[in-house]
Amino acid sequence: MPDFDEGATTTPRDFSIRMREVESRLRSHEDVCAERYTRLRDDHLQLRSDIALYRDYLGKRVDQVTSTIVKVAFALLIGMAGILAAQLFG
Repeated sequence: MPDFDEGATTTPRDFSIRMREVESRLRSHEDVCAERYTRLRDDHLQLRSDIALYRDYLGKRVDQVTSTIVKVAFALLIGMAGILAAQLFG
């Protein structure tokens, strides 16, 4: 980037050239930022969609695991009751 020259801002011709350069750089910067923010917004929306999808999937898996644990616990309870009954009456 060229050094700032105070003389360039005092003559109308040089000021106009410098102003066009600054405006061109600003426009390029705004275009790059707009593209970056668009990509960020799209990625954020995709992430929210993925989270919602995985939340539903994970909820179903947790329900399956809970159901399996309850079945195993009930089977253990019945088995322990059977062993206890066999020892008491056997």
